[in-house]
Amino acid sequence: MLIYPQIDPVIFRVGPLAVRWYGLMYIISFFCCFFLCRYQLKEKNLEELYPFLENLLFYSFLGLIIGARLGFCFFYYPDYFLKNPLEIIAIWKGGMSFHGGLIGSILVGYIYIKK
Repeated sequence: MLIYPQIDPVIFRVGPLAVRWYGLMYIISFFCCFFLCRYQLKEKNLEELYPFLENLLFYSFLGLIIGARLGFCFFYYPDYFLKNPLEIIAIWKGGMSFHGGLIGSILVGYIYIKK
C-alpha cells in the first residue's frame, strides 16, 4: 500500500490571503522563463524583442490562470459549475488544473504570435 504525504496546499496566510504552493510555482516558473528568455535575447543581440517577450509572457500568464481555472471546473466538476456558473470566477476557493493551464497558455501564446 502506498503512503501519500499529507501536504498542506497553503504555504502561509496573511489575514484572508493564502499563499499556495501551486501559485508559488506558477510565479517561479514565469520568472525563470522571463529571465532565461531575456538572457537568450541579449546573447543574440535581439534586445529589440524585449517588449514582445514581456507582452507574450503577460498574456500567457493570463491564459494560464484562466485556462487552469476553466480546466479544473470543466474537467473535474462540470455538472456543479454548469449549475453554479458564478463559482467559476471564485479562484480564491482553490481549484486549478495543470492541463487546463497548459492549454490556455499555449492557445493565448499562439494567438499572440499570429497577431
